[in-house]
Amino acid sequence: MKEVLLLKCGEIVLKGLNRKTFEDRLLKNLKRRMAHVADCEITMRQSVVYVEIPDDADADAVMECASRVFGFATISRAAVCPEKTLESVIATARDYLAPNFAAAKTFKVESKRGDKKFPMTSTEISQHVGGELADLFPDVRPDMHHPDLTVHVEMREKYAFVHAGPVPGAGGMPIGSNGRAALLLSGGIDSPVAGWMMAKRGLELCGIHFFSYPYTSERAKEKVLELGRKLTAWCGRMSVMVVPFTHIQEEIRDKCHEELFTLIMRRFMMRIAERVAVEYGCGALITGEGSIEFAGGTITLKNSNDYTGNTYVTDGELVLAADEALGDSALLKVTGSGTVSVGSTAQSIGSISVAGENGLSMAGGSLTLTSGASTISSANNVSGTFALSGKGTTLTIQNASGVGGSGTTISLSDDTSVIFAGAGFANAGTYAKINNELSGSGTVQIGDGVASTYLELLNKNNAFGKLLVTNGATVLVNDMHADNAVGDAVGDAAVNIESGGIARLYGSSGWTFDNKLNLVKGGELVLAANDGVVNFSGTDQTIDSGTVTLRQSVLYLGGSSGATNAAVLDTAHLNVGSNGVLHVATGKDAQVLDKLTLGSSGHIWFDGTLGVSGTGTTQLGQLKVGSLGDMKGTIHLTASSAAGSGGEIKAAELLNVADSGSFQSLIEVTGTDTITDAELSGTKLDVSGNTSVVSDIKDGSGNTVAEGTFGLWRQACC
Repeated sequence: MKEVLLLKCGEIVLKGLNRKTFEDRLLKNLKRRMAHVADCEITMRQSVVYVEIPDDADADAVMECASRVFGFATISRAAVCPEKTLESVIATARDYLAPNFAAAKTFKVESKRGDKKFPMTSTEISQHVGGELADLFPDVRPDMHHPDLTVHVEMREKYAFVHAGPVPGAGGMPIGSNGRAALLLSGGIDSPVAGWMMAKRGLELCGIHFFSYPYTSERAKEKVLELGRKLTAWCGRMSVMVVPFTHIQEEIRDKCHEELFTLIMRRFMMRIAERVAVEYGCGALITGEGSIEFAGGTITLKNSNDYTGNTYVTDGELVLAADEALGDSALLKVTGSGTVSVGSTAQSIGSISVAGENGLSMAGGSLTLTSGASTISSANNVSGTFALSGKGTTLTIQNASGVGGSGTTISLSDDTSVIFAGAGFANAGTYAKINNELSGSGTVQIGDGVASTYLELLNKNNAFGKLLVTNGATVLVNDMHADNAVGDAVGDAAVNIESGGIARLYGSSGWTFDNKLNLVKGGELVLAANDGVVNFSGTDQTIDSGTVTLRQSVLYLGGSSGATNAAVLDTAHLNVGSNGVLHVATGKDAQVLDKLTLGSSGHIWFDGTLGVSGTGTTQLGQLKVGSLGDMKGTIHLTASSAAGSGGEIKAAELLNVADSGSFQSLIEVTGTDTITDAELSGTKLDVSGNTSVVSDIKDGSGNTVAEGTFGLWRQACC
């Protein structure tokens, strides 16, 4: 089936008496570019360019080539009807658009009658063709308002065409219609983007690159040339002049002040570029740079702008009195005594850097950061909304008052992060208090992984995606609630604690930690509940040898009340700390921990009943641990009142589980560490019930191992 491209001209149709000049340039550019792809016949009628695709040509390649020629608003890939009749149109649509109909549920027909001699109107053509196609494709119903597929029928002077609608072209003006310009290619992204944007406005480009071998490598030069080659796919033929710059750099280094190196070097670059531009007939230099500096007084911007460069405020006050007064400024940098007043307006900026005290003020307005890394290192009088959008956008806040207090919301979209780190959070034992509302789906990061950071989250209306605690950082959250989805500083955020990071979650009563959790070895999660019960939900909670510390809280391990706790903590280092209480449920299967530490004021309760010679015994609780840390607290047991008379219980007897079930080891150590008697000497045993039956535990030599009775059995290594 014969195909043709229908290219609709863009803004050149608005030209007056010189329109023909632009059209000729456009056709010339298209023919030259198309000559490298296929031998196409190219004609133009009524501001539409027809590209007839040969049967042996790659139609996709022809389409791609046409889509990169500046000057065309839309491109339609159409089938040519053999005859200019409705029957031929219907048959062509049936065959050519069959894949489109297979993927659609609804359709409609739109017609254009460029040939006014055709006996039917556009509406009549659409009705007739639509009715026939509805019969041919009964599974696709007509829909005049929101169709999945729009069938376009064009009755032109020479042919009739059928297609599924246009796609956007490159737009802009034909290359060369607005003269020539020299593009300074540095190897970064800014200069080729600037060149592309200016070529779209009709400028023919000439590239200039400054090469400082051996200080810059051949690879760097090849990168620039590759950028030039990529530009030619859009901008057409382009020469790139490589200017040797090493000698000039060395002279600047040897004879100029160091602080002026960059300024002088750039001055020489511009002087050389100007000479090259003149020689090659270029009327402008393109650098990809642009900036505005405000350095004193009070300046008010009262209108919205489309500015995209950098904005520097070093002194005075810049007042933004209209939404988007800075346009799409790539960077707003406030230093020295400069101040930017956002007020109640809405601004979108690539990134910001605010260093001066009160360098930024906002009263109910909004500031949206769209790209890159932003930093606020000073205290500011701010209330309103900071919004982070754009993948990879970050905002580092180095001062607790950097974005004000409870009157400011930080909104985080996907793949964005607010980072609290810096000198303002570095005092050990003193927590900087953050009262901003944190919302959205992004990440709240505590610390930068290097410097110490101590931060307390105060706002109880937070709802964000992930809490990340890095190495050297400690985050404190008070008033955890039984329902931590309501009134909780961490909301439903996933909690990731890296090695060296600490998250302290304190509640005034018992609560269940049901956030998604990832805790690695070297990281610590501290739970305190004012002597209430804490629990883990077990949902998406992973502890890879990380430490969970109990303080002033009770945790059940195993049994019906602590089953999920046992599942979550089986790979954890459990530290029963100050006034922490661990209850180990009774049962034949031991509860598993990677490591166990018992602080001097910590407590472990083993459920069940201890008896002698099988009298009054029920199954005691058990712990199976990979290793033991310091064991200085108290272990609690209940003894049977019918156990018999008192006396000494030897360790050798207690450590071996008798067939009768009379004795049972409480803690089984499965790792390779050797546990000595001395390591247990500080551990106390509190036995309720018939305490006369329990006495000091003696080793085989008659030496006291521990006060009271508990079992410690080290499994022989395989």
